[in-house]
Amino acid sequence: MLRVIISILALGFIVIFHELGHFLTAKAFGISVVEFTVGLGPVLVSKKHGSTRYSLRALPFGGACVMYQESGEDEETEGEEKTEFPEGSGFQNQPAWKRFLVIFAGPFFNFLLAFLLAVVFIFNVGYDRPVIADVTEGSPAWEAGLRAGDRVRSLEVSGMRSGIRTGGDIQLFFLANQSLVDAGKPVRFKVIASDGAEKNGEMTSVYNEEYKKSLFGFSYSRLAEPCDNVWDLMSMSVHQVKYTIQLTVESIRMLIRGDLGAESIGGPVQIVAVMDESVEAAREQGGNEAAALTLLELAILLSGSMGAMNLLPLPALDGGRLLLLLVEMITRKKLPQKLEAAINFAGLMILLALMVLVMFKDIIWLVLGK
Repeated sequence: MLRVIISILALGFIVIFHELGHFLTAKAFGISVVEFTVGLGPVLVSKKHGSTRYSLRALPFGGACVMYQESGEDEETEGEEKTEFPEGSGFQNQPAWKRFLVIFAGPFFNFLLAFLLAVVFIFNVGYDRPVIADVTEGSPAWEAGLRAGDRVRSLEVSGMRSGIRTGGDIQLFFLANQSLVDAGKPVRFKVIASDGAEKNGEMTSVYNEEYKKSLFGFSYSRLAEPCDNVWDLMSMSVHQVKYTIQLTVESIRMLIRGDLGAESIGGPVQIVAVMDESVEAAREQGGNEAAALTLLELAILLSGSMGAMNLLPLPALDGGRLLLLLVEMITRKKLPQKLEAAINFAGLMILLALMVLVMFKDIIWLVLGK
């Protein structure tokens, strides 16, 4: 039960940190904030400080930063006496670039949180260097000159090249280009051999009947090694955030292509359940320290993914609002507030419908089992 509570609080904290980005940036630009809410649902505790009401609500899955005149009208919390806000402090009174930065601050704070957590995680664990662990003799990889101990620097297929810094990058490359690999497109590689010499080669996969997939005949190490210095730590932490963004984008692409089914989509209930299972498995294998590091690693993935998802150019998401603001900055014409409100409302209804479907799926999953 304690693990579940910790997982819920971790997920809630990631959402709140997103809203904190909006809140702090709005305050820095002198934009009045009507209410900053931690959680959703009924209010448990509420206190007003200055012109802003701070509320703690019952469900720890979300939060909100409600800015004055965010939708063009006065926003007030329920049962609240009308507050006098400074003239010109409404969200819609600000120039487009300020509104853009306030909206962008939410996803940016998710990336910032992912980076800070990655620093802690990589400092304690290290990162998986992209070293070839084993090559099957006679396989396509062997014939191309790949050998155990080689460190992969880049992979390329059909003109699409990826720089490789971790074992995870190798996995992501083949995940993103599996259809090309299956089609027999050659994969070019650049590696540094164990003696320091640079090697280039090209290999084409062979379909394996036993595993029912195309294989090259090599494996790579996923064992973590310490960073070389502080710069390496900072650089790899940034790379970890980049990796979570790329993984999120690729997952969306796979959903669109049909490579991932609807069963791959889960809501808060499934997310918490997966976190709980992963943490418990890590605790059984490596104790409480391993459990804490696993939770930290999952938090990095969730925070980075949340930032990337929020930047999707869809109405009601931060990305959709940013797109409208970009149009405004380019055309130097402000979109009519009624039209903007209608677009955001339509997007919100679609988003709420999707949330209901995902929550319904979560309930079915919880009742019927995995």
